Amino acid sequence: LPNFVVRQHAAAFMPTIARDTTASSVGINPLSADFEPLGWQRIEVPAFHIWIPQPTVTWRVHVHPQVKEALERLRTAALPNETGGYLYGGWDAAVQTLSIVFASEPPPSTRATPSSLELGPAGETPEERRLLRATRSRLSLCGTWHSHPNDSAALSAKDRQTLRAHSIEDRKQYVPTLAIVVADGGFSTHLEV
Repeated sequence: LPNFVVRQHAAAFMPTIARDTTASSVGINPLSADFEPLGWQRIEVPAFHIWIPQPTVTWRVHVHPQVKEALERLRTAALPNETGGYLYGGWDAAVQTLSIVFASEPPPSTRATPSSLELGPAGETPEERRLLRATRSRLSLCGTWHSHPNDSAALSAKDRQTLRAHSIEDRKQYVPTLAIVVADGGFSTHLEV
């Protein structure tokens, strides 16, 4: 689009954004064939859950409500075994925020027992492939999630070791490493930056 169209489009919507910051929403301002704004509309979206990862207090993890529901559902379905998968979304280092919008089911080669979990490689579930194709790979693999069959969402010694190992690799690409643990006692988020 020509620059004047982008400026016109933004000018028609930005005052409304600045006026109302209380509700989570997406603004759409379609243009006619002549690049005239047709009028914006606000589509409300559910508020993200905001978690403060352990041990940092500067970063925030925003998790879409459907992701939280999916993690609870997948955990319950797998009992008495552990289960897990991969987390997709994006991050912004400037505002120290990770936003998670999708959680995968366990990949096909995952092995799980009541006390251990070995995830198969990322990107192997049909849902992950569909997501990456639909978003043209604009969403990033942001971390992993797994469940504990009991009520403790704390990292085990093996979980901490795995998180550190992934963090070493992620730092080479300047990306944060996220792990979410789901248990009867709730959720915990763990971030290495």
